[in-house]
Amino acid sequence: SGSVLANRLSENPAWSVLLLEAGMEGNIYTDIPAMNPLFFFTNYNWHYKAEPQSFACRGSVGGACSWPSGKGVGGATIWNGLMWTRCHPKDFDEWEALGNPGWNFSGILPYFLKAEKMTIPDLTTSPYHSTKGKVAVDYPYTTKLVRRFINAGKEMGYKEVDYNNPKTPLGFSKTQITALKGKRVSAATAYLA
Repeated sequence: SGSVLANRLSENPAWSVLLLEAGMEGNIYTDIPAMNPLFFFTNYNWHYKAEPQSFACRGSVGGACSWPSGKGVGGATIWNGLMWTRCHPKDFDEWEALGNPGWNFSGILPYFLKAEKMTIPDLTTSPYHSTKGKVAVDYPYTTKLVRRFINAGKEMGYKEVDYNNPKTPLGFSKTQITALKGKRVSAATAYLA
Protein backbone atom coordinates (compact mmCIF):
# COMPACT_ATOMS: atom_id res chain seq x y z
CA SER A 1 0.00 0.00 0.00
CA GLY A 2 2.98 2.34 0.45
CA SER A 3 3.77 2.17 -3.26
CA VAL A 4 0.14 2.86 -4.16
CA LEU A 5 -0.11 5.78 -1.74
CA ALA A 6 3.16 7.32 -2.94
CA ASN A 7 2.00 7.02 -6.55
CA ARG A 8 -1.37 8.61 -5.86
CA LEU A 9 0.17 11.47 -3.85
CA SER A 10 2.68 12.12 -6.64
CA GLU A 11 -0.21 12.75 -9.06
CA ASN A 12 -0.31 16.25 -7.58
CA PRO A 13 2.49 18.14 -9.42
CA ALA A 14 2.81 20.59 -6.53
CA TRP A 15 3.98 17.84 -4.16
CA SER A 16 7.28 16.03 -3.80
CA VAL A 17 6.88 12.55 -2.37
CA LEU A 18 9.51 10.43 -0.62
CA LEU A 19 8.69 6.76 -0.04
CA LEU A 20 10.75 4.85 2.50
CA GLU A 21 10.49 1.07 2.40
CA ALA A 22 12.31 -1.42 4.60
CA GLY A 23 14.20 -4.17 2.85
CA MET A 24 15.61 -4.61 -0.60
CA GLU A 25 14.34 -4.05 -4.12
CA GLY A 26 13.11 -7.04 -6.07
CA ASN A 27 15.46 -8.85 -8.43
CA ILE A 28 15.33 -11.15 -11.43
CA TYR A 29 14.21 -14.02 -9.17
CA THR A 30 11.37 -12.11 -7.51
CA ASP A 31 10.05 -11.41 -11.03
CA ILE A 32 9.55 -15.15 -11.65
CA PRO A 33 6.15 -16.17 -10.25
CA ALA A 34 7.10 -19.79 -9.48
CA MET A 35 10.04 -18.70 -7.31
CA ASN A 36 7.89 -17.23 -4.54
CA PRO A 37 8.27 -20.15 -2.05
CA LEU A 38 12.03 -19.59 -1.95
CA PHE A 39 11.62 -16.14 -0.43
CA PHE A 40 10.03 -17.38 2.81
CA PHE A 41 13.54 -18.07 4.09
CA THR A 42 15.31 -14.89 2.98
CA ASN A 43 15.66 -11.26 4.01
CA TYR A 44 12.58 -10.53 1.86
CA ASN A 45 10.49 -11.84 4.79
CA TRP A 46 10.04 -10.22 8.19
CA HIS A 47 9.91 -13.73 9.72
CA TYR A 48 7.08 -12.89 12.10
CA LYS A 49 5.70 -15.58 14.40
CA ALA A 50 2.13 -15.84 15.65
CA GLU A 51 1.47 -16.25 19.35
CA PRO A 52 1.90 -19.88 20.47
CA GLN A 53 -1.28 -21.91 19.93
CA SER A 54 -2.70 -24.84 21.88
CA PHE A 55 -4.74 -26.34 19.05
CA ALA A 56 -2.84 -25.21 15.95
CA CYS A 57 0.74 -24.94 14.75
CA ARG A 58 1.64 -28.11 16.65
CA GLY A 59 4.43 -28.91 14.21
CA SER A 60 6.01 -25.48 14.65
CA VAL A 61 8.80 -24.67 17.09
CA GLY A 62 7.19 -23.59 20.35
CA GLY A 63 3.72 -24.00 18.83
CA ALA A 64 4.04 -20.64 17.05
CA CYS A 65 3.15 -20.55 13.35
CA SER A 66 5.20 -18.55 10.90
CA TRP A 67 3.45 -15.41 9.70
CA PRO A 68 5.16 -14.54 6.41
CA SER A 69 5.16 -10.87 5.51
CA GLY A 70 6.99 -9.18 2.66
CA LYS A 71 10.01 -7.04 3.46
CA GLY A 72 11.12 -5.04 0.46
CA VAL A 73 10.11 -2.40 -2.04
CA GLY A 74 6.55 -3.39 -2.88
CA GLY A 75 6.00 -5.31 0.36
CA ALA A 76 4.53 -8.79 0.11
CA THR A 77 3.73 -8.28 -3.58
CA ILE A 78 7.37 -9.04 -4.46
CA TRP A 79 6.89 -12.71 -3.47
CA ASN A 80 3.24 -13.44 -2.71
CA GLY A 81 1.10 -15.99 -4.57
CA LEU A 82 0.01 -13.33 -7.15
CA MET A 83 -3.70 -14.21 -6.96
CA TRP A 84 -6.04 -11.39 -8.03
CA THR A 85 -9.13 -12.31 -6.07
CA ARG A 86 -11.92 -10.23 -4.59
CA CYS A 87 -14.18 -11.33 -1.77
CA HIS A 88 -17.76 -12.31 -2.45
CA PRO A 89 -19.86 -9.11 -2.72
CA LYS A 90 -21.84 -10.10 0.39
CA ASP A 91 -18.62 -10.02 2.44
CA PHE A 92 -18.04 -6.38 1.48
CA ASP A 93 -21.69 -5.54 2.15
CA GLU A 94 -21.28 -7.01 5.63
CA TRP A 95 -18.49 -4.54 6.35
CA GLU A 96 -20.95 -1.73 5.77
CA ALA A 97 -23.60 -3.47 7.88
CA LEU A 98 -21.08 -3.59 10.73
CA GLY A 99 -20.93 0.21 10.72
CA ASN A 100 -18.53 1.18 7.93
CA PRO A 101 -20.51 3.45 5.58
CA GLY A 102 -19.46 3.14 1.93
CA TRP A 103 -17.52 -0.08 2.54
CA ASN A 104 -19.93 -2.17 0.49
CA PHE A 105 -19.26 -3.89 -2.83
CA SER A 106 -20.56 -1.07 -5.01
CA GLY A 107 -18.55 1.45 -2.97
CA ILE A 108 -15.30 -0.49 -3.22
CA LEU A 109 -15.56 -1.73 -6.83
CA PRO A 110 -14.34 1.58 -8.36
CA TYR A 111 -11.06 1.21 -6.43
CA PHE A 112 -10.52 -2.31 -7.75
CA LEU A 113 -11.18 -0.98 -11.24
CA LYS A 114 -8.79 1.94 -10.73
CA ALA A 115 -6.01 -0.51 -9.83
CA GLU A 116 -6.68 -3.16 -12.47
CA LYS A 117 -5.17 -3.46 -15.94
CA MET A 118 -6.99 -6.56 -17.21
CA THR A 119 -5.15 -8.26 -20.07
CA ILE A 120 -7.29 -11.42 -20.40
CA PRO A 121 -9.10 -10.84 -23.73
CA ASP A 122 -12.43 -12.38 -22.67
CA LEU A 123 -12.60 -10.11 -19.60
CA THR A 124 -11.42 -6.73 -20.93
CA THR A 125 -14.94 -5.54 -21.80
CA SER A 126 -16.60 -6.69 -18.56
CA PRO A 127 -18.00 -3.86 -16.39
CA TYR A 128 -16.32 -5.63 -13.45
CA HIS A 129 -12.84 -5.25 -14.91
CA SER A 130 -10.73 -2.38 -16.20
CA THR A 131 -7.87 -2.03 -18.66
CA LYS A 132 -6.85 1.42 -17.40
CA GLY A 133 -5.17 0.62 -14.06
CA LYS A 134 -1.55 -0.06 -13.21
CA VAL A 135 -1.70 -3.66 -11.95
CA ALA A 136 -1.61 -6.05 -14.92
CA VAL A 137 -3.82 -9.11 -14.48
CA ASP A 138 -3.43 -12.19 -16.65
CA TYR A 139 -3.83 -15.95 -16.56
CA PRO A 140 -0.73 -17.89 -15.54
CA TYR A 141 0.88 -20.49 -17.72
CA THR A 142 -1.33 -23.57 -17.50
CA THR A 143 -1.11 -27.15 -18.64
CA LYS A 144 -3.84 -29.32 -20.15
CA LEU A 145 -4.59 -30.52 -16.62
CA VAL A 146 -6.21 -27.17 -15.75
CA ARG A 147 -8.68 -27.53 -18.61
CA ARG A 148 -9.46 -31.05 -17.39
CA PHE A 149 -10.25 -29.74 -13.89
CA ILE A 150 -12.54 -27.07 -15.33
CA ASN A 151 -14.27 -29.64 -17.53
CA ALA A 152 -14.68 -31.95 -14.53
CA GLY A 153 -16.40 -29.10 -12.70
CA LYS A 154 -18.73 -28.62 -15.64
CA GLU A 155 -19.56 -32.34 -15.62
CA MET A 156 -20.57 -31.93 -11.95
CA GLY A 157 -22.95 -29.12 -12.90
CA TYR A 158 -20.75 -26.12 -12.14
CA LYS A 159 -20.13 -23.31 -14.61
CA GLU A 160 -16.85 -21.94 -15.88
CA VAL A 161 -16.84 -18.43 -14.43
CA ASP A 162 -15.00 -15.20 -13.92
CA TYR A 163 -14.79 -15.45 -10.13
CA ASN A 164 -14.25 -11.68 -9.84
CA ASN A 165 -17.62 -11.00 -11.48
CA PRO A 166 -20.13 -10.49 -8.63
CA LYS A 167 -22.88 -12.14 -10.67
CA THR A 168 -20.89 -15.38 -11.09
CA PRO A 169 -18.49 -15.71 -8.15
CA LEU A 170 -18.92 -19.46 -7.70
CA GLY A 171 -17.74 -22.07 -10.16
CA PHE A 172 -14.54 -23.24 -11.82
CA SER A 173 -11.94 -20.95 -13.38
CA LYS A 174 -8.32 -20.40 -14.13
CA THR A 175 -6.68 -18.18 -11.52
CA GLN A 176 -6.26 -14.51 -12.36
CA ILE A 177 -2.81 -13.35 -11.29
CA THR A 178 -0.84 -10.12 -11.07
CA ALA A 179 1.59 -10.92 -13.86
CA LEU A 180 2.11 -10.03 -17.46
CA LYS A 181 3.59 -12.43 -20.00
CA GLY A 182 4.97 -14.63 -17.24
CA LYS A 183 6.58 -11.83 -15.21
CA ARG A 184 5.36 -10.79 -11.75
CA VAL A 185 3.72 -7.38 -11.38
CA SER A 186 4.40 -6.11 -7.86
CA ALA A 187 3.18 -2.91 -6.25
CA ALA A 188 6.65 -1.51 -6.91
CA THR A 189 6.74 -2.39 -10.61
CA ALA A 190 3.14 -1.22 -11.09
CA TYR A 191 3.21 2.02 -9.11
CA LEU A 192 6.86 3.10 -8.84
CA ALA A 193 8.20 2.32 -12.32
